[in-house]
Amino acid sequence: MECRREWQSLLECALPTYSTESSVALVQCTVHRRDRFSRVKRSEVMSKIRSKNTGLDRTMARLLRSGGLSFQSYPKIEGNPDFLVGTNVALFCDSSFWHGRDWPILRRQLANGNNPDYWVAHIKKNRERDRRVTRTLGRMGYRVLRLWDEEIFKAPDDCLRRVRRSLVGVVKIPIQSLLTKEKCEEHNSTRHKKNERCNPRTALLL
Repeated sequence: MECRREWQSLLECALPTYSTESSVALVQCTVHRRDRFSRVKRSEVMSKIRSKNTGLDRTMARLLRSGGLSFQSYPKIEGNPDFLVGTNVALFCDSSFWHGRDWPILRRQLANGNNPDYWVAHIKKNRERDRRVTRTLGRMGYRVLRLWDEEIFKAPDDCLRRVRRSLVGVVKIPIQSLLTKEKCEEHNSTRHKKNERCNPRTALLL
């Protein structure tokens, strides 16, 4: 409970006003709030924010199980997706705030909040990383699906349908055959014979 209150305070400090009904804040005024915590305390609060086993991830895992889909949580592949569904559908469950949903609106909201330069740059960097990871995984042969938190919580059936559509036509690959780009390079340089190369585009042993 204490961690949840600190998480809410983080959003309240980043934005002028924050609606707990949505991960995207609704600006109702332009009051400039000061951070209620010191820099040391704020750093401590930030360090407690989970990146794994969040309520969002647990909800998605229950949804995948209810749909009878096989999946792996937090697979060790490029970009660290939340789930690997089947053998090559990389599924990300993105927070509307941290990943900048409706960015033009959110950016204006952040600009009116506390420490705007930091928050605008931080979320912008997250968005750029997301695009880079999506492109990289695509080149490696994965199908990438990103679902927003509100979609998962409010429209789970639609999310499940989108996951199923992503699986259509996917070549079934033994999970043991999947390799990260780094492991491909390691195998190519140290373990493979001259004619046994690893293709980093598909992350498969050839």
